[in-house]
Amino acid sequence: MDELIEKLGGDRLTVSQETNSTVAPHPRYSQFKQKSEGFGDQAYRRKELLKLQKEKRQETFFQARGIVEGEVFEENVDMDDGGGGEDVVDGVTNPEIVSAVRLSKKKKRRKVTNPYKNQLMLSEWMVDVPEDLATDWIMVVCPIGKRSMVVAAKGTTMAYSRSGYCLNCFPSYLPGGNRRIDNCLGDSTIVDCVFDESLQTYYVLDVMCWRSHPVCDSEAQFRRYWLQTKLSEEGYRAQLACRVNPLKFLPLQHFTCDKDTLTKLFAEPWPQFKIDGLLFFHKKSLYMARRSPLVLWLKVSMVTDLLGIKVSQNFLSCSDVSPSPARDVNMEN
Repeated sequence: MDELIEKLGGDRLTVSQETNSTVAPHPRYSQFKQKSEGFGDQAYRRKELLKLQKEKRQETFFQARGIVEGEVFEENVDMDDGGGGEDVVDGVTNPEIVSAVRLSKKKKRRKVTNPYKNQLMLSEWMVDVPEDLATDWIMVVCPIGKRSMVVAAKGTTMAYSRSGYCLNCFPSYLPGGNRRIDNCLGDSTIVDCVFDESLQTYYVLDVMCWRSHPVCDSEAQFRRYWLQTKLSEEGYRAQLACRVNPLKFLPLQHFTCDKDTLTKLFAEPWPQFKIDGLLFFHKKSLYMARRSPLVLWLKVSMVTDLLGIKVSQNFLSCSDVSPSPARDVNMEN
């Protein structure tokens, strides 16, 4: 079924009831240039989630370990043998006996869960501009592409969609992703990426685990530093395409969100790739497999109206200006 969904357009077929889900258009788009309030409680939910994270640190730590080991979670589910609703069983009409017989005929089956499914952190539309945006947030410019979770382990590298469907299998120079490197066979690496098929490049958005060291329980600011450092020091070969590393892995640059930095950024063209949108991460956010108000999504065409920062035509021409829901990169697929 998952394979069929992928062929029909993947998770873009999903209809979501979640608050400010990026599956749907921006909740303020129809009246975007009007000042309005009451479109959500993002500020409140951000504060609550920051508190909740302290209790969830251990859970996020084990998240990456379960993915690497490919753990298959199972649960017992009662399954009737199909005889429900009958008042007579084997000629017996006594209700108590009938109930006991039915119970004995119930069978157990195991429900198997894909360990790679729904492991990505998802964003919300930026509806309420955070008061601490300039000091406590970082921004990443995102390319148009396919969102993928890349797992390098046991000498091979595999890319999975949000639904857990395997999109590709190939060797790489990510730690644990190439059986030709003897000292890496016991390592494992998990990175959150956007795949640009035209450039045959995985743009690394975030890191969940590097060389068997899980960092899901680390704050976003540290994960960005860790990712940049490890890709430059250990994974530099993964940034170059070759026979044993056919697809490149390039880190996405991040920026502080103060007005001067963003004004300077939006004044110039963006030469690296076609832009899908902008992702804003709270510096203290952990990597959690859920939709998070600590990760916000915004299209470039909405920046001036929402943030009050002018975007030059040079920068705007490098982006997807469609007002429709963001594509695969929007922390969605």
